[in-house]
Amino acid sequence: VIIFKKSIKMSYLLIDTSTDQCILGIIENGRVLDQEIFPHHNLLSKLLLPSIQSLIQKNNFPLSSLSFIATG
Repeated sequence: VIIFKKSIKMSYLLIDTSTDQCILGIIENGRVLDQEIFPHHNLLSKLLLPSIQSLIQKNNFPLSSLSFIATG
């Protein structure tokens, strides 16, 4: 049995490309810090990484602070 204490802080990057809309989000301690939703028009190979970089830079969010990356 694993019990999580409330003091555990988790940050993650959410990436959902399962529909015609791409959803990116930065979540910290259960709170959405920022998100970006855009139609990708099947151009994810061109748009995804620059969009992630932009979101992270805009929020001055270091990748080293991520607990995990959630994808869908």
